[in-house]
Amino acid sequence: MAVWAWLVLGAALLFGSFGIKACLALVVSAIVFCGGWVVAVRWCSLVESEELWLNIHRSHLPLPCAQHERVVSSIQLSSSTERQDRRVTGSSLIDEQLQGVVTLVVRDFILTWYSHLSYHQAFITQLHRTIQHSMIVLANRCKNMDWVGYLTTRLVDDIACHLRLFREARSAARGKATSEELIDHFFEREAEKEKDLCRDEVCLKPDAEKDYLSDIVETILYYVLPPEDFSNAPLCSAVVEILVSSVIMPVVSLISDPDYINTLIIWA
Repeated sequence: MAVWAWLVLGAALLFGSFGIKACLALVVSAIVFCGGWVVAVRWCSLVESEELWLNIHRSHLPLPCAQHERVVSSIQLSSSTERQDRRVTGSSLIDEQLQGVVTLVVRDFILTWYSHLSYHQAFITQLHRTIQHSMIVLANRCKNMDWVGYLTTRLVDDIACHLRLFREARSAARGKATSEELIDHFFEREAEKEKDLCRDEVCLKPDAEKDYLSDIVETILYYVLPPEDFSNAPLCSAVVEILVSSVIMPVVSLISDPDYINTLIIWA
């Protein structure tokens, strides 16, 4: 009761000394002050709570250096030790040789320029899988071919026809003819035998030979590549260019060299 009495006495003295307007102004000022203080405290706490939430749920703190190196090394180890099915023909001896050839091709014709672009192994892994799929499809198609009929009939006929044309061209050249004249006589006899079919453009002009081989390789890729890879025009063009310019044409030039053939015969 003493507290209430003092409060009533203080209010009466304040009202009697300053009047009703001053008292109302004081009350309104106190209310506004309290309201502003509550709003300020609420706003500050809201900002701090949002910052705390962001720090908890969206923080990307860097790992310590040692832990970071361990994580990177484990990722690289897992990607490098990813096991792949290396079976192609069913014969381990043949499959090992094929995988060795694929590894050399990727090393010499892919990694030489890809290593300057990226160190990520996903592209190389996918490339190995695509080559693996292509070799499996090609091996299955080779198993379904009639090799006996081809080797004993068609191939023998083609070789005999080639030798026959060469003998006729040499007879028509009459002894001391130049190599250019002998070649002209050969393809003239071929055009006569094949009925307007002559392969002189493909055999004598490098550009025509490259275009012809590119068409053959593109046709083969249509049958052996997965559809999603063959529909990728840049990938298909790169594969055709690598196979024709860096693999097939050098091999054809090598086996067309008489010195190389003689060396093989001597070593055999």
